[in-house]
Amino acid sequence: MLLDVRSWERITQAIEFFDKQINRRAAKVTKLRIVNKLFESTEENVQELLQQSPDSFFDRDNISRPGEELMASMEQIKKKKDPETRRQEALLLIGQHMQASLAEVEEMSTHFYEDGIEQLKDSLKLRQLELLERWQGNKDATMFNIIEKLVESNRRKFP
Repeated sequence: MLLDVRSWERITQAIEFFDKQINRRAAKVTKLRIVNKLFESTEENVQELLQQSPDSFFDRDNISRPGEELMASMEQIKKKKDPETRRQEALLLIGQHMQASLAEVEEMSTHFYEDGIEQLKDSLKLRQLELLERWQGNKDATMFNIIEKLVESNRRKFP
């Protein structure tokens, strides 16, 4: 099923709603496809934006799957014998993953049934914060930078 909701808030609400309405043996949400882009809405283009087909974003071959790629790389690291090498390579890989820019369209696993909705909400909020930073002119914004800012902000509030 394709559900085009145009905001992370609506998708998390829809997941919770449908989870209560549909038996999990019949259907489960497992993946989301996300357009990591903010669209400028003006009086002149609002109808055009609303009528834009989701197929123009989602029916393509170049959809990024960063979570799957990260897990595949982690599996390779797990095969190494030396624990210190595994630890160092895993930390490096996670750092590189967090410092990478978001792809325009990506697919991600929800992990909703294992972790609940809050982890998914947090992940989607971080994406939105990165996009807002880019919208405001910070072209080098990454999830890593956003987390750094949040940690620093909390340090100032709670020394």
